[in-house]
Amino acid sequence: MLVLKLKLGIQEDDHLFSLDGGVQPVWDTAVVKWLNKAYADIGIDNRTRISRKLSFHSWRHKFITDARGKVKEDELLKIVGHEKPSTTDGYDHRRFTENRFMTDRQEEAI
Repeated sequence: MLVLKLKLGIQEDDHLFSLDGGVQPVWDTAVVKWLNKAYADIGIDNRTRISRKLSFHSWRHKFITDARGKVKEDELLKIVGHEKPSTTDGYDHRRFTENRFMTDRQEEAI
């Protein structure tokens, strides 16, 4: 994460996600408000958003799933704020994606 901060010109002890130069973090409530507005802007209303289980937390799961194996484990833990890899394991859905891929291939073969 330090490399990312340095590339972005952010000091080591500053918050990566901040609107004031790293002093205060961007809180999840601000992100949720922004995300819900973005959904509304593209025509996804609250009812649809809820039925499709679209949330800030689902994006967190997607980020971790996509980053796992591409980012060093210790860096990923720092980025997502986890102390143990076992916590991050619960957010990693690659095994479900891989299983779905295999199921689809099996059905095609039948």
